[in-house]
Amino acid sequence: MHTDSENNIKLSIIIVTWKVRKLVMECIDSVYKYIELPDNEYEIFVVDNASDDGTVTAIQERYKDISVIENTSNVGFGSANNQVYSECKGEYVLLLNPDTLLLDNALDLMVDFMDMSEDISVMGCRLLNEDRSFQRWTAGAFPSLLNVASHYLFFNKILPKNHRINSLYIEDDIEYSKNVDWVSGACMIIRHSDIGEYIFDSSFFMYGEDMELCYRMKKQGGLVAYYPAASVVHYQGKSMEQQEGEILLQALKGPRNFYTSIHGTKFTILFDFFAVTGFLIRWLIYGVLSLVRQNKEYSKKMNLSLRHLKTALKVLLKFKN
Repeated sequence: MHTDSENNIKLSIIIVTWKVRKLVMECIDSVYKYIELPDNEYEIFVVDNASDDGTVTAIQERYKDISVIENTSNVGFGSANNQVYSECKGEYVLLLNPDTLLLDNALDLMVDFMDMSEDISVMGCRLLNEDRSFQRWTAGAFPSLLNVASHYLFFNKILPKNHRINSLYIEDDIEYSKNVDWVSGACMIIRHSDIGEYIFDSSFFMYGEDMELCYRMKKQGGLVAYYPAASVVHYQGKSMEQQEGEILLQALKGPRNFYTSIHGTKFTILFDFFAVTGFLIRWLIYGVLSLVRQNKEYSKKMNLSLRHLKTALKVLLKFKN
């Protein structure tokens, strides 16, 4: 992948994987298919968190130039990225989830944009669902009780646009780049010289570490940007389907973990109340609509909302232990 001239390396790519052999192979294939950087200007690291599904062997057999680290236990997303950070020689470090699929020249677009924007420390791209619809948890504002309440209790849907607060998640699929508070760690590029000794706070096992990183960079005076010209498919939560119910709360746990790390636990009962109430309201609304309109789609949404509600109660109670 890279030559003895390590100073030429433009981009270091880190992929942390757990029990998604097929997806991570497809992810790596998409990197090789679309990246336009010369071979000696990028490097790829894969950290496997004890997958036991043949991931390491499959990668080593197919890709001879990738550096693979095999952990004997699941050390978490943040710690696994930190594990190889000291070995990264690129001007930029790209963190890429194994359940992502690059589209077109997304990586090169991100590198070019960072080259043109020296004040940006962290940048995220446009994330898409499997059906190519927009994934709102691509970026947004840091969580506060106000914007959490607004998100879960529909205030930003009801209020006129000029009265809305900065949304926890991007509301619209915009076509222009903009500065934001945080971007998703599913596909995040960081300026190596701005980061320091580690990427993520290792106290975050999973969820919220991307917000903490963005918060830290902004405190240092760097900017965090969302760049929708680069698009990546994110098969949200495929690596978490082995953990019963956890996938339903990915969008909740990240903001909550980050909020607690900054503000402590004093007001998290309100945070939890807004989230649980929001799922309850959705379940009731879709339940009524499914009865009145006899629409299978509403029935599916009702059942999904009920699953969210049950898992929210289960996980939030577990948080308090």
